[in-house]
Amino acid sequence: MNRIRQNLLPHLARPGRGFWGWLALQVMIRRNQRMNGWGVDLLMLQPSDHVLEVGFGSGATIKRMARIVMSGKVAGVDHSEVAVERAARRNWRGIHAGRVELTFANAVSLPYEAEQFDKVLSTGTLYYLTDPVVVLQEIRRVLKPGGRVAIMVRAPAALKKNPVFASGQYPTYEADEVLGLLHEAGFEQAWIADSPPDGTIIGVMGVK
Repeated sequence: MNRIRQNLLPHLARPGRGFWGWLALQVMIRRNQRMNGWGVDLLMLQPSDHVLEVGFGSGATIKRMARIVMSGKVAGVDHSEVAVERAARRNWRGIHAGRVELTFANAVSLPYEAEQFDKVLSTGTLYYLTDPVVVLQEIRRVLKPGGRVAIMVRAPAALKKNPVFASGQYPTYEADEVLGLLHEAGFEQAWIADSPPDGTIIGVMGVK
């Protein structure tokens, strides 16, 4: 178990090449599927929306959102070249049709002009950000006035037995802590969404 943890840990924040990078992406797909779905539901996507996902990992949620946003556009940024390559293969139809755009970039400096997006989703990435407030400020910058963001994380209680987080390398966040980060980033209107009954997932919304 220790060997697996040691090999997998560096790839969870930024999947690299080889077996362990591939495995990290598979872990993301399996563990985040429900959380991703709830985040998409919270955003209440419309067919004409322009949507951004920060930290898209495998690209599965990009593909899911592209099925809804038929006349708009779905964009995504990730700082893992491997994730971008794999997500591009998963979303090749949407990319070919001009409805999906995936970019290798660091979220501390999003490669977009101000006020480009109606909705922004970030699922399970907050733990891995070295400066989450800066990233949230960037998200706010690229949102249109009235645009909304959904920040999704797993509750600390759900992560306490996870050896990756038990190591202490990555922080965990309670709902009020995520809310505080959004306020600090300039989202005056922000709230904690009603969580699923088991309380394992946290969703916090903000409106520009």
